[in-house]
Amino acid sequence: MTGACIQDWNINSETNLENVICDYVYLRQDQQERRPHDLNRNFEPGEFTKLFQKALETVDLVFLDGIDWKAFLLSLKELQNEYGQENVDVQGIEKRPGGTFVVRIDVPPEVNKAEIESKAKQSYETQLKIIEAEHRAELRSLEAHYQDKIIKLHEKQGSDMMEIAKLLASRPYYISKKQRGLLGVLYI
Repeated sequence: MTGACIQDWNINSETNLENVICDYVYLRQDQQERRPHDLNRNFEPGEFTKLFQKALETVDLVFLDGIDWKAFLLSLKELQNEYGQENVDVQGIEKRPGGTFVVRIDVPPEVNKAEIESKAKQSYETQLKIIEAEHRAELRSLEAHYQDKIIKLHEKQGSDMMEIAKLLASRPYYISKKQRGLLGVLYI
């Protein structure tokens, strides 16, 4: 397969890449995107197989509007608990334009990948809802806390104004003669 262009190449569970002899390939036409990138290097024996066979043992989880990492990690732990930590792990994370993320999960070749993808997405959505509920509860708590503080501040200001009014009302005062249209007040 040395020098082959594998741009539109599709592999499936029936594809057998064992014992393939290949020094390098191109991922795009016209000898573009060579693998390995280094022109002075060729694939080691078995390296081609490991590089491209790996794709068969992954599930791609696509997150179109970004990703909540806390929700993702919690859902990944759920999958690891169900399928075994050694069987389910992150193989790679790819950021695409527009805030899209693709997370590749390593899975054993014998598992139902559609089932894992479905469970991963369902668990992620559940975790998002739990986190959102926690944030809303925290926000309500903060709102109540600050509302209490604002009410107490207004009460204090109101009582301070009442004290000032009482203090002013308790002092004797005298009205002096009118000076240039102003009324003078003298406090004693």
